[in-house]
Amino acid sequence: MIELDELDRMREILVTKGGRLVSPDEAVRIVEAGHRVMIPIGSQPLALADALAAHIAGFADGGSIEISHCAVAANYPWLPPGFPNVTKVVHEHWGGPAVRSQMRRHEHDYVPIPFGLRFKAAVDTNRPEAELRRADVVLVQVSLPDEHGFVSFGPNAWNQLRFIENATYALAEMSPNVLPAFGESNVVHVSAFHALVLNDSPRRMSTPASPTPERLAIAGHLSEIVRDGDTVQVGAGQAPTACVYGGAFDDKHDLGWHSEATVGGLIDLIRSGVFNGSRKSTDPGLAVATGYSGDEAQMQFARMHPFIHTRPTEYVHNLRVISSQENMLAINAALCIDFTGQIAADSIGTEMIGGTGGQLEFVIGALNAPNGRSVTLMESRALGGTTSTIVDLLPHGTVVTVPRQYADIVITEFGIARLWAKSSRERAQELISIAHPDFRGELRRRAHALLG
Repeated sequence: MIELDELDRMREILVTKGGRLVSPDEAVRIVEAGHRVMIPIGSQPLALADALAAHIAGFADGGSIEISHCAVAANYPWLPPGFPNVTKVVHEHWGGPAVRSQMRRHEHDYVPIPFGLRFKAAVDTNRPEAELRRADVVLVQVSLPDEHGFVSFGPNAWNQLRFIENATYALAEMSPNVLPAFGESNVVHVSAFHALVLNDSPRRMSTPASPTPERLAIAGHLSEIVRDGDTVQVGAGQAPTACVYGGAFDDKHDLGWHSEATVGGLIDLIRSGVFNGSRKSTDPGLAVATGYSGDEAQMQFARMHPFIHTRPTEYVHNLRVISSQENMLAINAALCIDFTGQIAADSIGTEMIGGTGGQLEFVIGALNAPNGRSVTLMESRALGGTTSTIVDLLPHGTVVTVPRQYADIVITEFGIARLWAKSSRERAQELISIAHPDFRGELRRRAHALLG
């Protein structure tokens, strides 16, 4: 909670710096029927969200809005189907576990677009306005203001500032739990907001991943791939996260960090010196990410640490930036892979699981970097061990996240498969060697029938 003297200081700053402090109910009155409201990735403005839900539920007959998200982290009132006066709920880039069931049932819309190019239509003069998908109102969560009237997105910059710059109205929920952090596009002046509210809302957290025996085995194989001096990206998913906690990097030296979301275990590796960025060819000495999360002790360490920087998605996911890192190592998860090397991380069949995220950007960027490599992690079985994640052909309707020409290294708990510059027949042989033994016989029969 905020002490009274801190509250008085904050109110004085807002008055002198042009900030407008109001109640959540008053703030959301700016939302009108027909608006598109956006909550960007990295924010969870819970008080504004509750006020918005109450506000739009009271619209007159026929009035409705569109609500857009990226990587939903809270159970917002409008997520279940049937919430009144919401035309549609849209997810950009990635949905996430909180909305997985709705996405599978196609109750929500999905927009596949590269993270680094989300605002391409804002800078290109030859693209129609509709391609910007401009938000009429954007809701964000920020820190308390400093003495100069600036608030921070804390450890989650992502593309929040770009949404504010391109929205008609911006509303901010200030929370003492959002800790300021170093980085580009991570601060904004209170005068940029139509209104500000105060709430003790929690910041986004990450929890430690307890590695299963299978994921510990994957971590052991990954450790064979990681080289001293590599610059590393680790994507979302249980297997990559477990590898951070499972020791894949523990005995390495002079690693660099250039990634999107960053889990708490990585912060511990920064603190211990495993990741020091000393050999990075771009941003030497800095750990760069779009967002950091962890427990209280980890985030207190990361707070305003001069080595730990947040940068916007247009920089972190930029192919030129990624490919400029010598020894770039992209590590991402997959749901399944077929004999040709097509990698699926979005969906199985027509059922959406998450989304594209930044995976393809990092895969392409890493493979274009000097000595760069791309690693795909996956357990050999899914659905309680009843099905193989290595298949002859992807199920009908499955979205290909990484095309076969970019398939490089694949790791399961049974070993490492190297697919680069191999034929489909050779790739099938490599993949079958790391499939679960229960499925290898059937996979060999299918490979013979399909590839000869």
